[in-house]
Amino acid sequence: MSEVKLGLFNGEDKPTPAVAWEFYERGLEFNNLINLEDTVEVNENFYIGKQWEGVQSNGLPTPVYNFIKRVVGFIVATITSDNIKVNASALAATAGTDRLFEPVRIVNEEFDAITERNNITYLVREYARNAAVDGDGCTYTYWDDSVENGQQVKGAIKTEIIENTRVFFGNPNDRDVQSQPWIIISQRELVRNVKLRAKANGSEDWEMIHDDIHTQTDGEKEYNTTQYDKCDVLTLLWKDDETGEVWSYECTQDVEVKEPTNLNIKLYPITWLNWDYVQDSYHGQAMVTGLEPSQIFVNKMWALTQVSSIWTQIRRKNGIHK
Repeated sequence: MSEVKLGLFNGEDKPTPAVAWEFYERGLEFNNLINLEDTVEVNENFYIGKQWEGVQSNGLPTPVYNFIKRVVGFIVATITSDNIKVNASALAATAGTDRLFEPVRIVNEEFDAITERNNITYLVREYARNAAVDGDGCTYTYWDDSVENGQQVKGAIKTEIIENTRVFFGNPNDRDVQSQPWIIISQRELVRNVKLRAKANGSEDWEMIHDDIHTQTDGEKEYNTTQYDKCDVLTLLWKDDETGEVWSYECTQDVEVKEPTNLNIKLYPITWLNWDYVQDSYHGQAMVTGLEPSQIFVNKMWALTQVSSIWTQIRRKNGIHK
């Protein structure tokens, strides 16, 4: 009887570019099923004031009374705070608490430095704003070894916002981050930068990295940015079955950019926020989605008011008072 392989990556314990890309395409397929890309695009347009695209104006003027942006701004400001601070303290029941005073002080100073360096106050606002407009907010925290820190070994903890259209869960029917078999983050990067990083990481096939025009974003197609030679780069995160530690792997469609690396942590370095939960989906419902019909109605009423005002002026000018 042949041995049954239970490795996460099609029976194997380590991923390859082909397997990572297969997982990525599964995530794209789920997002296409729920029409995520179009929903996010429409919501973003409504938020910034492009609210007549696809709406039948029937010859009416197209004014915009953008209450959506004001509502989102007010609610995000209400639920976020400028006074964000993280403090560590020794448990009261811990033996020898007095000896922990200095280590705790050092940890708290590091927390303050990380908060200031990453501008966490701003990130939290953007995080909540994305959830309200797009349906989901996401942050990704990692070690950036290019940061100058005044020591011999460079590097610092970095946190950035990731759009929900670039995050793919291994189990798209579950919104719990830590229960995921794997998570993929996709990014569009310049081919030259990816080649440099792959070469520095010891990739043997770094010269084979090439642009992939077929995966261009709508923005790249609209503004004709093919001359910049971009490609999709995938960061694949998963947990080891035995140790529970999180591993990371980076690749393009065909080439390994960075070999599997143990991050020596047991929680995925990702936070995920649904504005409103949707059953059996890791993507949530945006606040803006529910406001769009009302926004269209208000804009049309504003347009009719303008038409009525114009006709009133014309009648008065011509001496017609009825």
